[in-house]
Amino acid sequence: MKELPYFKFYCNAWITGDITSLSYETQGLFVNLCAFYWSKNGELYLTNCKRKFKDCKELCFTELIECNIIKVKDDKIIINFLDKQIEERFQMSKNNALNGSKGGIAKATAKQFSSEIVATAKLPLSETVAKPSNIEEKRIEEKRIEERRIEENREEKKRIKDNIKSTISIEEREQIFYKNLTHYISKYDKDMIRAFFNYWSQKNSSATKMKFEDEKFFEISKRLVTWKNNDKPKNVQFAKPIRESPLDFAKSSLLDYAKNNPEMIY
Repeated sequence: MKELPYFKFYCNAWITGDITSLSYETQGLFVNLCAFYWSKNGELYLTNCKRKFKDCKELCFTELIECNIIKVKDDKIIINFLDKQIEERFQMSKNNALNGSKGGIAKATAKQFSSEIVATAKLPLSETVAKPSNIEEKRIEEKRIEERRIEENREEKKRIKDNIKSTISIEEREQIFYKNLTHYISKYDKDMIRAFFNYWSQKNSSATKMKFEDEKFFEISKRLVTWKNNDKPKNVQFAKPIRESPLDFAKSSLLDYAKNNPEMIY
């Protein structure tokens, strides 16, 4: 697979993500780790990185791991968003190779079919026999093979994802979720954070998954904003001012004037 000199960087995901709540030193370390991770096709180890970035504080590595921005398994660093891009590159390279081979097969089949037509044209009319073409059958078979390959890749990705999740107990994942929320205590009320945690950390009947893990998309910072907005009182009704008729207004004005100026009453 040919090396790609760059990876996709989404500005909005960076700005709204948990990484911006960490120190600038930790953010700089993460950018460097991403660059090395990409250049080595996802083969990066924590021990080697600590030696390479020896001037960087140990706390920076700890923060990245505790905030679930990077994962470490058997000393191997895992950066999810880059793994997806590496998988896309691998898949694209595989598809290009497959399409190239299909093109060669199609040309060879067309050449063979053309030769059969020429040979048949040279036969006497009595010996000419119509032969059914198998090009369409080959196309159908190739399509079936491609569909099976896509399904196998989908199952493999799901199996990898389930394996990664199964290596960390639900109690550990719950603690990681709680630690991620502590970064927002200075911004939101503690009772609100606790209610948010209690709601989204609810477990399923088999106690294998939490409520927030069932969500397809879940950004803590944006979910907290929505939670806070939903906590505001709604449908507050204010008392409408009572309008006086012109006659009542004149009466009340005269009474007020009489109270304030008793010497004017004869």
